[in-house]
Amino acid sequence: MKKISMILAALLLTVSLTACGAGTGKVTDMQVRESGLTKEEQQILELFGISDIGHIFDYQINSQIKAMSINLYVLKEDLTWENYGGMSGEAANSQGRIAVSLEENVRLALQDESGIQAVTIDLGDLDAWKESTAKAASWLTESAITDGEEIPLAVLIETSSNEIRTYGTEAYFEPERLGGHELVVAVTLTFTEMPVQ
Repeated sequence: MKKISMILAALLLTVSLTACGAGTGKVTDMQVRESGLTKEEQQILELFGISDIGHIFDYQINSQIKAMSINLYVLKEDLTWENYGGMSGEAANSQGRIAVSLEENVRLALQDESGIQAVTIDLGDLDAWKESTAKAASWLTESAITDGEEIPLAVLIETSSNEIRTYGTEAYFEPERLGGHELVVAVTLTFTEMPVQ
């Protein structure tokens, strides 16, 4: 009986310590991950024909995070990223959803307790977009959130070649690996403790 009491006490202590640590705002409590969509939500994506080109992410942050930004980049010939736009603002809620659709008109959307905000960025003027015949996208599965660090949510490669190679989202940090394609697009997410100015 004493052994069982000791085990229960140890379990209760572990649970209480975990619960205490959960509210401390540690960086490890913050994450972004691929949404676990219900069957009905997945069917809606399929109905709109965006299940292959779109993705939804859930995020969770602590109260120290004050701002967030979602940016679209296009890889230039010199293998540097050019910012093509995006959205940024106050991170007023501890959790939310982000949707990304990678088509000629890239759509970035944020949903939280305050509502839905979205932006559409037209890539149709890029010759590479018009010339490509094949594309491959890599999507983030899960990542911890750290103040000020970019998290690549997606990397899209478009090519007119009959051969295409895919890369994980971490290739965003090594753009030289992505060279040799007509078009490479990336979407990143950043959270900061600095408020919106």
